[in-house]
Amino acid sequence: MCKFLSGPDYLDAPFVDKVQEVTASGILMVSAIGNDGPLWGTLNNPADNADVIGVGGIDNGGDIAEFSSRGMTTHELPVGTGRVKPDIMAYAKDVHGSKIQFAGARAGLGPGRATVVLRPGGCRTLSGTSVASPVVAGCVALLASTVPAATRWTTLNPASMKQALIEGADRLPNLNIMEQGNGRINLAKAEAVLADYTPRASLSPTTLDFTDCPYMWPYCRQPVYAFGLPLAFNATVLNGMGATGRFLGEPEFQPGDEGGRQLLVSFTKSDVLWPWSGFLGVYIE
Repeated sequence: MCKFLSGPDYLDAPFVDKVQEVTASGILMVSAIGNDGPLWGTLNNPADNADVIGVGGIDNGGDIAEFSSRGMTTHELPVGTGRVKPDIMAYAKDVHGSKIQFAGARAGLGPGRATVVLRPGGCRTLSGTSVASPVVAGCVALLASTVPAATRWTTLNPASMKQALIEGADRLPNLNIMEQGNGRINLAKAEAVLADYTPRASLSPTTLDFTDCPYMWPYCRQPVYAFGLPLAFNATVLNGMGATGRFLGEPEFQPGDEGGRQLLVSFTKSDVLWPWSGFLGVYIE
């Protein structure tokens, strides 16, 4: 399902509940992240839901489209820190598409009814994340077709498809994580992930390297020192094993060197992963 029209109100509980009901049923939802950039925290709903594939926009030069909404999510504020969004980027500026023209109306079946007649009108260019999201929805359909029919719907679900897309994405240079999420969609790499896919849980982003600038901005610019405020990061947990899940134990930090042994790392997590997703809060001090 592709929802290319979205809105800013994630507090519309009945709508959010229906979106979660759709994805919990195993339906893959792709949604435009919004055209409220370049301001931060301007993500639209339902693209900012963890169980939805949120699509941002880039221009033909591979840079972020100025109108593409930026993260982080604002669901969690002010009691927590927001998540990374968008999930994936696709071309959204001056994209060529078909132009349908109105050719008139003719009498339809029954009294007072009319049939609208449309005719091809060549091509036109369109811009917006609502253009990028149908492109990604088409990619999702193509990826689904590569999975053998016998195992297609035991393999594919909202989490596994998102895992394939973000793990196969190409990171864009000079853009931070709140602008590009996991990067530009790469259909061939995503197909390779699905070809060797085993149901599993993973994080989005796939790795946390707080020394990686400018990609991990603003986190890579926050100093960590004794008695200072902790660096807090809200990672999304994707659960490709089922619509509902739980952590089997408490997360642990295992330092790899002396520097790591000087850190105090703690975690918070979702009690229940539903639908297909949850959160893992990381605190470093």
